[in-house]
Amino acid sequence: IKLITVENARFLLNTKNPEKETIQYADSINWKIADIHLAATDTTASGRTLYADNMMLNLHHYRLWTVGHRYLFSIEAAQLTGKDSLFEMQHCSMRSVGDDSITIAEPRLRRPKVYFNIRETTVQGLDLLLGLHRNKWNARSILLDSVYVSLFNNMDLPLPLHRKMPNELWRNLKLPVNVDTLLVRNADIFYHDK
Repeated sequence: IKLITVENARFLLNTKNPEKETIQYADSINWKIADIHLAATDTTASGRTLYADNMMLNLHHYRLWTVGHRYLFSIEAAQLTGKDSLFEMQHCSMRSVGDDSITIAEPRLRRPKVYFNIRETTVQGLDLLLGLHRNKWNARSILLDSVYVSLFNNMDLPLPLHRKMPNELWRNLKLPVNVDTLLVRNADIFYHDK
């Protein structure tokens, strides 16, 4: 297939299962895939039955929310260029929606309330097709520029009974990620409690 293009599309995906309901949407998507090759069986050493010489994606105003949870994840704009192995995001953020009594469908336990915004994210050397085919994400470098993080802890609430440390949470991540260099520039991190 020589070329597939999608221009100025809107995206809405509502995923439901017994455990949770997730809503994702984007106001504008432009997508281009050039020189697509398909194989009926996996005959390549890399395990790629689908391969494209170039893939470009532009995304605007993406939102992700899990119903009943307190946080909304958003990306104002993102650009992906497969040929250059480059992925860029502007204003990637997570913020609380509503107040705790409305949005938390769980017992009130001590959990930090988190807000973050990353103005610019640049991923270089991204092997996109390996990620899509094998769920292994390799990158040469990730730059996070102008990072703002705010954490609030209500010390009046009880601690969860089975509390995991950050290193345990990282080890339990189901997504294999290999990055040679991670650079965080111009970061502000604020913590307060009561």
